[in-house]
Amino acid sequence: MSRVKTKQIPIGFTERHREMIEEIKVSKGYPSVAAVVQQAVIEMHGNVFKDYVVAKKIRAEQPLTKEIRKTNQTDKAKGLCDALGGTTVEKNGSLYCIYHTYERKNRYEQEVPLDTLNQSHVDRQYFPSKEEVEKIKKEGKANY
Repeated sequence: MSRVKTKQIPIGFTERHREMIEEIKVSKGYPSVAAVVQQAVIEMHGNVFKDYVVAKKIRAEQPLTKEIRKTNQTDKAKGLCDALGGTTVEKNGSLYCIYHTYERKNRYEQEVPLDTLNQSHVDRQYFPSKEEVEKIKKEGKANY
């Protein structure tokens, strides 16, 4: 796949413009100010030039859609990490979730790349069950 050439354009914004951009970014889930501005240009161009070729518009939006999807996946994975009682850390440019799993009376620390974290990690955190693990801990038989 070929890379899309980009060119940096310095733009001055008032404080109100910055607030508006931040509100849009948060509301729509855009990963950056650049993504908000790019989408605004695409939408405005479509409004000004009604006969704009639809295929060109779709092609221009595809890289932006991938950024948003990746951001949404990361947010979901961070939510799963929180559900595990874990913490998100960055190592060597990648995000990881560090959390504990419990097997009867033992506890093990797990370090999982955030992009591979899914619901099955939550489902398998306690063995044989959360209730059984908590009962063992309450009885003082846990090794942690």
